[in-house]
Amino acid sequence: MEQIRAGEVIEQLLADIDYLTKISDELDAALIRHHNALFLRNGGCPECHGTGYIEVSSDYYTPVQRCTKEGCNEETRKKTGINPTKMCCPHRTKGWYWSCKEHRMIDPIWDKIEAISDIINDLKKSPAKGDVVTVVKGRKVPIGFTGKVIWVGTSSSIRGRRLPDRIGIKDEFGEVQWTSITNVEKVM
Repeated sequence: MEQIRAGEVIEQLLADIDYLTKISDELDAALIRHHNALFLRNGGCPECHGTGYIEVSSDYYTPVQRCTKEGCNEETRKKTGINPTKMCCPHRTKGWYWSCKEHRMIDPIWDKIEAISDIINDLKKSPAKGDVVTVVKGRKVPIGFTGKVIWVGTSSSIRGRRLPDRIGIKDEFGEVQWTSITNVEKVM
């Protein structure tokens, strides 16, 4: 059975997150351009985006005032509605949530990104008793030694400096090695 180190898995998962984020951002930008063009084609106001108000920037806060653009009135705003790219419900990782059906199709991508992030967090956790680990560094235990964790304990401190936790590893032949927990990685 081939064993894969946690570090290799984390690298691949991070690459997957980058790829999915790039796809999601590209879809997001394309949909925003599409909705803006559709809104303007239908006679929507580019100043207030159909809300009837425009923001007036300030150093401390952002007050709003009524839109004064020619042709922007209650009737035209009722006809076009609010530009969907200006909806103000928070998206889970972006600044906005677009309520259109196309943007709801992006949500599964973000669900996958969150699931991958959870896996990465699990892999980064310290090994526990029963986990399979391999030694990746150190000088006393041979690098590549792989086995099941049989013991995890805290180390004492030397001159007030706390040492990393220690770990006991037993391989399939019954050989036991003891090393610092920082010298091992989980195996998948």
